[in-house]
Amino acid sequence: MANGLVWFLGDDYVHGRELWVTDGTAAGTRMAVEFSSGPVGNPMTALAAVGNRALFSANGAIWSFELGASSAIQLTPPGAVVTSDELVAAGSQVYFSLSTATTGEEPWVSDGTLAGTHLVANLAPGNSRPQQFLAIPDGTGVYFFTAQPTVRLWRSDGSSANTREIAAGTAWTVPPLQTLAAGPAGIFVKTNSELWVSDGSGSPATLVGQGFSFVYSATALPSHFVFRIGATHVSGSSEIWSTDGTMAGTSRLVAASAPGLVGQIPDVRIEQRGGLAYFTAYDPQHGEEPWVTDGTAAGTRILADVLPGALSSSPRSFRRVGNQIFFPAYRSDVHEELFVTDGTAAGTRLVADIHPGASATSNIQDLWAIGSRLFMRAEDGRHGMEPWVSDGTANGTNLLVDILHRGVGSEATGFTRFGQRFVFAAQDGVHGRELWISDGTTAGTTLVADLVAGSGSSNPRDMYEWRGRLWFSAEDPIEGRKLWVSDGSAIGTQPWVLPGRGSLTGEFASFREVGDRLAFWFMDDNVSAELWVTDGSPAGTSQLDFNPGVSGRAGPLARLGDYLYFAGVDLQRGLGLWRTDGTLAGTTLVVDISPALPGGHLENLVAIDGRLWFAGSDVSKPVPSGVEPWISDGTAAGTHQLSDIEPGLAGSDPHSFVWFADRIWFETGSGVHSSDGTATGTRRVALLPTGFGPLVSTPDLLFLGTTSSVLVTDGRQSGLRSIPIPSIHPVAVEGMVALGSSSRVVFSAQSSFQDRELWTSDGTTAGTRRLVDAFPGPLASTPQEITLAGDHLLFTAETPDHGREPFHARLAELSAAFAGTFGSACSGSTGAPRIWIGGTPRLGDIAFRIELTNARPSSAALMLAGPSLGIGGEFGGCAQRLVPPVLFLPSVTDQSGTATLPLAIPYEPSLVGVGLFFEWVIADPQGGVLGTFAMSELLEIVVGT
Repeated sequence: MANGLVWFLGDDYVHGRELWVTDGTAAGTRMAVEFSSGPVGNPMTALAAVGNRALFSANGAIWSFELGASSAIQLTPPGAVVTSDELVAAGSQVYFSLSTATTGEEPWVSDGTLAGTHLVANLAPGNSRPQQFLAIPDGTGVYFFTAQPTVRLWRSDGSSANTREIAAGTAWTVPPLQTLAAGPAGIFVKTNSELWVSDGSGSPATLVGQGFSFVYSATALPSHFVFRIGATHVSGSSEIWSTDGTMAGTSRLVAASAPGLVGQIPDVRIEQRGGLAYFTAYDPQHGEEPWVTDGTAAGTRILADVLPGALSSSPRSFRRVGNQIFFPAYRSDVHEELFVTDGTAAGTRLVADIHPGASATSNIQDLWAIGSRLFMRAEDGRHGMEPWVSDGTANGTNLLVDILHRGVGSEATGFTRFGQRFVFAAQDGVHGRELWISDGTTAGTTLVADLVAGSGSSNPRDMYEWRGRLWFSAEDPIEGRKLWVSDGSAIGTQPWVLPGRGSLTGEFASFREVGDRLAFWFMDDNVSAELWVTDGSPAGTSQLDFNPGVSGRAGPLARLGDYLYFAGVDLQRGLGLWRTDGTLAGTTLVVDISPALPGGHLENLVAIDGRLWFAGSDVSKPVPSGVEPWISDGTAAGTHQLSDIEPGLAGSDPHSFVWFADRIWFETGSGVHSSDGTATGTRRVALLPTGFGPLVSTPDLLFLGTTSSVLVTDGRQSGLRSIPIPSIHPVAVEGMVALGSSSRVVFSAQSSFQDRELWTSDGTTAGTRRLVDAFPGPLASTPQEITLAGDHLLFTAETPDHGREPFHARLAELSAAFAGTFGSACSGSTGAPRIWIGGTPRLGDIAFRIELTNARPSSAALMLAGPSLGIGGEFGGCAQRLVPPVLFLPSVTDQSGTATLPLAIPYEPSLVGVGLFFEWVIADPQGGVLGTFAMSELLEIVVGT
């Protein structure tokens, strides 16, 4: 893994075993290169990654493949031979052993390019035989041994000048059989049956233990090395030991497995997080369960009894991802599945039952961290062994890609509104994964364009509609991922090419409007993020290089008033809250959150109710706080921590901020909170177990789906109440979204052991029912990608004949109310006019109205209303797409620039499903339309019950 990417070998039974890459998303998962044509595949024997390149050993040479290239290149000179399967990445370089006719067998290093591939140092006449490369934890280089002419331990950063011997004079007669771990105390190694520690200097290494026939794994803590040994002692069991670097400080902590089970537990890896080591251990009362230690006897304890009683859950393969430790373990109701822990017994839980059934196992293997998620291989009983990802929740644990298609489907993703239609990425088995468009009918669902001709895939994503065009990123097999625009037709789908620069090639994120421009994050090196803006023309597209050296976080762009707010960081001013109006002069720092110090946080930024809310931490204070809720009015003086919910460095980790019942509601690691924007008015509403999804607000109710129930509140009662639904399986709710502007949600739920279908709820037991059974009978259609795109309810589901395909319903067909804005405004003298509603567009709301704000005061205004839109249609720099018949309703703005037009909705059942589009036009001499008018964005409503 490197640079947020995981490289792995996959076999689709067409190309054979080849190199694949993933960024943790289905759209970002693909075969990187076909190294050997045909069904046999790549003869790869080792793999490592740096930056956007994967290095691998094949046919006796080292090869490099750069993301976006068309083929791999050979790095090693002709005639040179790779002498071991060791490829070790450290920092931005990969180390290996290579034999050439001129130098013999010596250490080499490469950054993945021909120019950056070279001999480290010629350490001995003939052959020094380097081996046991081990990356130094801070990424500055490697440790390694040489075997000729004597056994010696070295440290190197890849340059000859900084390659030096350490632990000189240590009496090693053969190279260590294992190079075990490197940490603050130095390097910990085993040779024959002895354990040694070197502090990394020229002084001899220290012998710290003898009689150890084999050491399975080891990890470095701040002051100890913790390791697992084989059965060589009286207990007859595998054991966990630790050492502080001295013979006296080397001792057994606990038995790791029951007598007689040594060697029968596969891949029991020790993993560390926060100064603690996690491992599997045995005691007669609990069996084999997860344990934790700080390296001392007093600090060693059982973490949780996953399978209660003396039977064993047999956890293995501990892997740290962020602040969580993942591991497969056995529990009688789910067999062997994925578990996660935060280091506490209460925080140790099942993540997901990937392969349902008490006798079924998901056979989890090859766990890796990919950003904030876990990458692994697993079986779900339908797709075979395939790559999966998990964020530690059941909702966030998903099949990444079905490399060898069994039930073949289009696997549609990325549903996005585009006018009265929607777009998505899908695979039809002929054109690869490309951009599709649909009006909700079979006849109206078509391929937009085959951007990578033939069966290759462009993998479109990051879709955003602006000014009647779709902006998105897609992959070019030669240049890599780049920016595209489309009007929904093949001829109107083109790469965005800048004068004198060409295509923008890299990664894109967070498209948002600001004034008359579109802003987005662009990462041309896939590491640092820079803010770009466009006025809709190639010549008007540029980077907002407002402070060279400042790098954003590629996080949310939150719009408040006429500004976008974002997180930025530089070495001088640390992490801060920034804002921009879309111009260089209008891009400024609001406030330093963590001045000139590492470790601060500014995440989950949203604009709600005229204020900014985010999760932040300030490590510059005398007593640093963890990640807690912050609030801002967009000024330095008005930006502060809202409440210290969980005092200390751990913090409450707030997220999922939503507006409901005149308060902000949000989740923390332990429950649900609400706030009126003051510290005294911030309170915990409910203490919840682990395993719940994001909060979902509707006009009258707030919903929360957990792994065991649907919770709801009207905002007035204390806490959240559970909706008793006897027919839903306890592991029930995933993918909950609000059903338009109605007080109703839709979600995926399990109504029997296997039957997972789409459900809906209005907050009552009687009003909670299965919405659709896409796969009739006892088997599950397993709805996913549940999305509301305008008035389209979209999701994918499995059927026996078609595999996973997109399903569609209009809110009008579900009697659901809806109100939503889209398109682009044309700014005027007061910025962009805003259109919104008062009330809810449902039967009997006689106070329903269309509102205008942020317009020029005391000016003529005209509200346009009509039943349909045209396609495309920029006018004066914004999207005006209402087509006849159009109703014109005159009005005048008041002194604050607001106007209101009543639109009472009687209780007439025939109105259910009626949809209309609205747009305000305001007389404004500084308006973007011919210097005469300003225009709001578009509003769509659908009348519901």
